[in-house]
Amino acid sequence: MRIEDVDWDSTIGAYMKAVDIPDGGVTLTIAGVEPVEVRDNKARRDDALKQAWAVHWREGGWKPWLLNTTSKKTLRALCGERIGDAIGRAITLYHDPTVSLGSAKVGGIRIAGAPWLERDLTITIQPNPRKRPETVVLRRTGGRPAPEPERTPDVSIEDWAQAKGYPLAAVEAALAAGGKPSVGKVPARARAKAIEWLEGDGKGLVADAINVLNSNLGE
Repeated sequence: MRIEDVDWDSTIGAYMKAVDIPDGGVTLTIAGVEPVEVRDNKARRDDALKQAWAVHWREGGWKPWLLNTTSKKTLRALCGERIGDAIGRAITLYHDPTVSLGSAKVGGIRIAGAPWLERDLTITIQPNPRKRPETVVLRRTGGRPAPEPERTPDVSIEDWAQAKGYPLAAVEAALAAGGKPSVGKVPARARAKAIEWLEGDGKGLVADAINVLNSNLGE
């Protein structure tokens, strides 16, 4: 994405805005989803926070997308009940100028569909009980379906550490330093994500922990 093509408003904030979506939409691949705390615009207090889900992309240069209720329900209907069902999936986003905040139309990001859909998918979305249900048609986008997301084999963290030659104590220390649950507290469904973190952002922490262990042994 060239800086010359970026809207002025898109440079404000850490998350994707509707103005970041080019005309005609964009297809991006979900690399991960994480819980975040953001300001609650509906609360009376300026410092009120709420929890939300932020979607990260495999393609570089794109800010994370903060899901609202409508987008979260649309993504669930499109990909599946579990967050893991969406990881590795390509979806197409577009700028919907009719999205409103209160009585004002401010525009927002919506899901148009996905390149891997075999046919159009009609769903009903009701963001909250006070709003009328909305019928949404998700369409197959692009000329060719994207490949199915790669599934990480169900390997325990202990087996992974042994295969890598990492002391389990170093892995435990890295998880603790990164604010992650200990090996014994990582649920089975989250093992692949934990291993992905250990091989990515946590790799340096593992190396540091191994160095500390080795230095202690040498004393």
